Order: sequence, then C-alpha cells, then structure tokens
Amino acid sequence: MSPPTLSQVVYELFESDLEELRRPGAENEHTIDREVRLEFSNGDTRYISWCSEPEQYCIGVQERPFFKPSGAVAVDLSHHPLWRSFIGKVVTLNPLDAEHQVLEIRFGDAATYLFSKEGESWYSDVVTIADTKPKADGP
Repeated sequence: MSPPTLSQVVYELFESDLEELRRPGAENEHTIDREVRLEFSNGDTRYISWCSEPEQYCIGVQERPFFKPSGAVAVDLSHHPLWRSFIGKVVTLNPLDAEHQVLEIRFGDAATYLFSKEGESWYSDVVTIADTKPKADGP
C-alpha cells in the first residue's frame, strides 16, 4: 500500500486574518493567528498551529484542532502558491530545531516553512507560513 498523499490544505482563520492573505507578498509569506489543516488521501488530518509544548509559543502538529470551532472561517488554500506543488504528493513534516520553532513541509526539492515568528519576534502566538526558511537569528 502506498503512503497517503496530501489532498487539501485548509486554513481555519479568524476573520481578521483574511486580509493578511490578500496583502501584497502573501503569495510568499503570511502570518495567521489560528491553524492550518492538512488533509490526506487516507482520511488522516493534521492540524498545525502555535502551541505550548515543548516550548511556549512553538509550532505544534496534532490530529485534532488546537482551537474550538467558534469564530473560525475555513479557507481552502490548496491552490495557493505556497501549497499547490504539494497536492497529490507524499509530504514529510520535519521539525528543524529542538524547540519546534520551525516546521518544514517537504516534497522533493519543494518546501514550505511554518514558524512561530512574527516580524522580528520569535516565540510568538502566530503561525507564519513562508517559501523560505527563516534566518538563523532566532532559536
């Protein structure tokens, strides 16, 4: 049996985050306050958000939502430039540091990075999604 492929990427957002997705440059990097939901071909789901384990304001991955559904706006971003090359592919989720500040999602040479940095501040209660790994000025 072949490994599951990524079938959909959904952001579960606060309504205030919708403008962030429309701003210039959001095709390369944007920051949200809630969570990213990855759905796989075998029915598995992974939620990615800021959390408190193993470090306060790090990036966590789990099978259930980090937030209660109230107030969420679900937006399918499967065709967004940061995600479209991963759809239908077997991806890996790799924490790049012991404190889980940076999570790499990879297929072959393509990678998208999720990290708990807002502007120049690390250890933030946000998820920044970008096409480049953040500079090593943090953890």
